[in-house]
Amino acid sequence: MSGVRVFLPLTTDQVNDLATHGRLAARPPVAFAVTRRLRGQQPGEDDEALEYAALLAAAAWADGIRGSKKLRRVIAAGDLPAALVTEAGVTAARGAAEVSIAEPVTLRQLVSFHVDEDPRRGADLMWYDVTEVTAVLDLLSS
Repeated sequence: MSGVRVFLPLTTDQVNDLATHGRLAARPPVAFAVTRRLRGQQPGEDDEALEYAALLAAAAWADGIRGSKKLRRVIAAGDLPAALVTEAGVTAARGAAEVSIAEPVTLRQLVSFHVDEDPRRGADLMWYDVTEVTAVLDLLSS
């Protein structure tokens, strides 16, 4: 079975669900991945560059869910079975990397978290291994 690397913008409550229960309470409302549309918009880019573009799309979407509070953005990266990932329908509101996930994601499906170093600037995303979910949650609480 082939897998798809997905990027999930998460709220603090969702990170808490992962740390406490080992899974999200519900399927994520939005996710991002390398899609046919993204490949079409960036011809000639390798998979690594396309995955980075999908990560940046997830980070941009996370800007919207944090609003004016300037909370840290958290993006989880995971590998899901291709059967659970569907390219979102084409609309003006959806980006080229947007996908839908068919069911809640578990901590075991994730590989890393990417968290704002400085939430006020929205600059660099720091990398955390999935085993550091508690440290990510602590960072979000500080």
